[in-house]
Amino acid sequence: NIQSKHVKTSNAIFDNVHLIMTPKNEYIEISKLDFKNLNLEMKSKGKWFTKDNQSTHIIADIKSNNFGKALKGMGYPNTIKGGKMRATINSKWDGSLEEFSFALSNGEIQLNIKDGQINELDKGTQAIGQVLGLLSIASIPKRLSLDFSDFFAKGLSFDNLESKITINSGVADINKMIIIGSFGEMRLSGESNLVKKLH
Repeated sequence: NIQSKHVKTSNAIFDNVHLIMTPKNEYIEISKLDFKNLNLEMKSKGKWFTKDNQSTHIIADIKSNNFGKALKGMGYPNTIKGGKMRATINSKWDGSLEEFSFALSNGEIQLNIKDGQINELDKGTQAIGQVLGLLSIASIPKRLSLDFSDFFAKGLSFDNLESKITINSGVADINKMIIIGSFGEMRLSGESNLVKKLH
């Protein structure tokens, strides 16, 4: 039963960490692996199989009241602005608990983000989002009040982003990502190779 106010790894900093592990015959039970940062909180549990070929299985609930700031604290400063995020992760990987990496794991991620803004858009993608926002029926009251702030803002503001992602051997399969905002509704699907960094 380990508790720590502050833990630093090579990639991130975690506050208020609480880890409870119990040895069993075939594995080590992880009944609690939690942390609570200023903008990001995780509650998780799982099993660490230590005999023969090591493997780990973790189920986690993650939430954030400002996902943009949470990502900035983990080394991704300009990806998303704001956003209330909730996610569940069911992940397995070969190796010990500390060897976790999305690129090496298999599992599923259910993701929901409300009231955020995607920042990293190229000029072409940004222009599409802005044109959709200008023509959207949902944005007519805003336009009538001469409010064009979202149209001129950098990035793509959204009301809701919902996605289910399956990770298999370093490839993230985005079956469906639905983004809803003043521009209307956008549906995306595709693959991201987390090892080769190809989309």
